[in-house]
Amino acid sequence: MSDIYQCKYLTGKRYQTFLKIADRIIPPDEDAPGGGTPEVAGIVDWALGHIDPDLRKRLLTFLTIFEFMGFFFGAKPFSKLAPEQQDRQLHWLERSPVGLFRMAFFGLKTYACMGYYSLEKTWPTIGYGGPLMPDRQFPDRTIRDLQQGKLEVRG
Repeated sequence: MSDIYQCKYLTGKRYQTFLKIADRIIPPDEDAPGGGTPEVAGIVDWALGHIDPDLRKRLLTFLTIFEFMGFFFGAKPFSKLAPEQQDRQLHWLERSPVGLFRMAFFGLKTYACMGYYSLEKTWPTIGYGGPLMPDRQFPDRTIRDLQQGKLEVRG
């Protein structure tokens, strides 16, 4: 794999935080990797480049807040917490009395699931044979290459 997709939005600590969140939302099993893979992050990063800039800014800000909220659940940033503590933080956010936190959590969960189930290598694990028109041309070839795992993703 010689072609590289360099993330533009999920970079540095946000990239690491996203990988940890996605891996807790979609844990790996014997049939497939979890959601916390560079390929999933690449698809999500690509999608973030195609949404309203204000919404993108809010989601990225929440990723930073999310990381530091870990101090309330285990005296460490989220990405350094034990898996049980990470799950406790995720469950709290999912049911948070603060509507903004719930909404941001569901936004991140939606993007993690979208990125994961967009990967062709995950399709057999759910019995999906692929699109009816697999050779359809995409306006932006990058997303297709990301789906097919043809690009190495860097955060």
